[in-house]
Formats: sequence, C-alpha cells, structure tokens
Amino acid sequence: MDLCSGGGGPAATMADELAKRGRAVTVTLTDLYPNVAAFEHVAAGSGGAVVGRREPVDATHVPADLAGVRTIFNAFHHFRLEQARGILADAVAQRQPTVFEVVSRELLLGLLLTLLTVTLHAALAPVSLGVGSLDLAHPGHAALRAVDGLVSWLRIYSVPELQALVADLDAPDWVWDIGTIQLGNAPLHRDIPGGLPQPPG
Repeated sequence: MDLCSGGGGPAATMADELAKRGRAVTVTLTDLYPNVAAFEHVAAGSGGAVVGRREPVDATHVPADLAGVRTIFNAFHHFRLEQARGILADAVAQRQPTVFEVVSRELLLGLLLTLLTVTLHAALAPVSLGVGSLDLAHPGHAALRAVDGLVSWLRIYSVPELQALVADLDAPDWVWDIGTIQLGNAPLHRDIPGGLPQPPG
C-alpha cells in the first residue's frame, strides 16, 4: 500500500521487480491529492499489479481498509517531525509494517542530484517548449530548481534522526530495523542492514 504516490512510478517498478523474483503483489497507489489520471495510466500498464485509489488518503490517518506493507518513495522527507512521527504512529496503531525512501542524506548524493537537475533541464531545452526552454530563457530558473533539490536533500532524515523519531512511540512489541542498503554498484554508502519495522512473530 503506497502512500504519497504522486505519479506512481516507483511503486509500479517495485511490483515488477517483486514479480520477477516470484513474489507477485498488488500495489495500491494513494495520495492526499490523488493524481487519478496518473494512477489509471500506471494501472493500465501493470497487468493488474497496480491499482489506484481515487479518494484522498492522509498518510497520518490511513483508512483501516487499506491493509498491507506501507511504502513511501522519496516523500517522507517532505513531512515535518510531528507529521513524520504521526505516519509511523499510525502504522504502529494499525499493525502495518512500513518501509520508505530510496535516497539518503549524503554529500556525494546531494551534489550528484543537484548537478543532474541542472544538466537535465539544460539538455531538455533544445527539444522542449516546457521547463527546459524556460531554463535557457531565464537562467535563474535552473538555479532555483537546483536550490530546491538541494534543500530537499538536506531534509532527508538520517538514520539517527529516524531512530529518534520512533524512540518515544508507544510500540514496545515492535522491532525497528533502521539503516541503509546500497543500490547496485552506486558508490554512495556502505551496505547496512535496515529499513523494515516488523512486529515480532
């Protein structure tokens, strides 16, 4: 059950990857402001693995009928401390495991993302009448996008910050496994087990 789905792309990719590994799942896309057109587009190409929920879903108060492992891809850092704690507290209250983010707050990653943002928009300019060409007409626009990306990166919760988030939750029978894992051969961080909270047994 995917929270803050946006366009739904990462969740569909996850469903595809799990299916390749013999673990077929159904992913439900949700958002406080659901992009119904995007949800339907992703669902149409998923072979039934992805469905979208038209009704708004608040990540801090998820409807009880939406059961299953909760994922949040690249959106958890948008929530302030109390909201983030509320998301986790709701997962605990409803006994639903949670895994989130596919980015981490590391200097190399931040620099790469900033560089990629500027480069991508510059590369799109010759073939696009949208954002890319606007960057060429107004160089400050590209700079603003780079700053936006950098600020988002700075807001990503670190492992100690996530540990602090769950430290005062009333969840004595839960085990929080918080850490990072290396994605492929990307030289961004070392491999540390973590990422999935689960009730014992």
